[in-house]
Amino acid sequence: MRSDIDPLWTRGSASLPCVQEREGRSALRPWTRGSASLPCVQEREGRSALRPWTRSSASLPCVLIFGLAVFGQVLAADFIQESARKIPLVKETDVLVVGGSSGAVSAALAAKAAGADVYLVAPRPYLGEDIAGTLRLGLEDDEEPDTELAQELWLDRSTTVPFTYKADAPAVAPHLDKNRTVLSDGKVDDIIRGSVQYDVPKVKINTDFGEVRFVESVELVSFKRKDDFAVASARLVTSTDGKTWSRPIPLQQAPGGMEHQRWTAPLNAKVRYVGLAAFRREGYKRMLLGEITFRTKSGKARRRIPTPLMVKQTFDRALLTNGVAFITGSYVTDVLRDKAGTVAGVVIANRSGRQAIKAKAIVDATERATVARLAGVPFTPYPAGEQTFTRIVISMDRPEAPGMTTRLLPGEYRTSGRALKGKTGQAWECTLKIPMKDGSYASFAEAEQVARDRTFTKGLLDAADTLFQVPPDHATGTVPHVFVLGWGLRPLAFMR
Repeated sequence: MRSDIDPLWTRGSASLPCVQEREGRSALRPWTRGSASLPCVQEREGRSALRPWTRSSASLPCVLIFGLAVFGQVLAADFIQESARKIPLVKETDVLVVGGSSGAVSAALAAKAAGADVYLVAPRPYLGEDIAGTLRLGLEDDEEPDTELAQELWLDRSTTVPFTYKADAPAVAPHLDKNRTVLSDGKVDDIIRGSVQYDVPKVKINTDFGEVRFVESVELVSFKRKDDFAVASARLVTSTDGKTWSRPIPLQQAPGGMEHQRWTAPLNAKVRYVGLAAFRREGYKRMLLGEITFRTKSGKARRRIPTPLMVKQTFDRALLTNGVAFITGSYVTDVLRDKAGTVAGVVIANRSGRQAIKAKAIVDATERATVARLAGVPFTPYPAGEQTFTRIVISMDRPEAPGMTTRLLPGEYRTSGRALKGKTGQAWECTLKIPMKDGSYASFAEAEQVARDRTFTKGLLDAADTLFQVPPDHATGTVPHVFVLGWGLRPLAFMR
């Protein structure tokens, strides 16, 4: 997760401007806590209390009795009055994009290209939820990746150069490398079975192509965990004969990645030997190196089915390289309005609490048009009754259930993890009819559980995080400064 703000804050922070919250609603209008028209609970040092008190002011039994009485009142009430408080204003921007889908990323890039200051807020801890989250990873036969972002995702213009290697330090359990193949086996996102552990401050991997080859670029993947393992830097040297070596070339760490570190360097040279050196981060115990990849141009682009990690990394890089700041793991809980009542921003909630973001325009690319509904955009009712959903699973056998149809998707999918032992399955698109009471979150949660039960198989290896549905309800009006993008289209259509 990258952002140009630090979401950590305290209520007493003087470094962040604040938006006052009135009667549980967000507003830009100023007011004072002493207003008689605003009932609120007395707030003391960030805690809600019915009156100020100190530990010495009451005995423990009295406190317990008082607490039980208040608790009983809360249970008996239909709602509780939220105390007045200040919410830190963490961002002001021209265009705020809410959502982490391919449509959200494409909208953010388009707004940035038009010269706007853009900020993106994603609910999940990653980008690409409509591809990686639903496992709709491949393109249909009649789809052609004709945008720059789509081509980066679904086309491979390079080929990898095979190599052998030897390290100048021993691999350490539990991440051993007995056959010296782990660093070239293609398991980029498998930290358990696809990494090699070194407990030295520096390790050098000497690689050999067997003959002089033209190499366009070099990539090293390492893994990171706070205060445990991480690589601080990496560099390489090259040779055609193993005797005369080039000057050291530093590898640059690519942006993004919560568990991975990607170190890359352009080479564009004919070489046979490459020596890769990785340096352990100071104060850390070990290094876990993953895949080493040498690429050369192939002349013809080939279609590929990206892994979920590739989708997430591609969207991360697209935003970061184009200067679009974003934050993940944050949900919109309310909208801000100016003095005229016009939508002027949102309130988000995440692990750091609630923060306010002011924006001139908001693009709602959430799955259920959350922001638009909060802003008052009218929608048709969600129809009760049977609704069509799809869920993709990776399985060694075909899912079967009454009333469910399945379609085999192209490609094979190799799973990771110690228990699965690298088993290979196929992707099955399961289409289900599920009764829905309404469009509430409770109904969708119940539908997801039904889908999980029906699509389960004994050979299940992986499954989509979320159901996919073309929304049966749609907006019937507009609200100034709020634009609904939503879900429902193929990812390639959004990218266009």
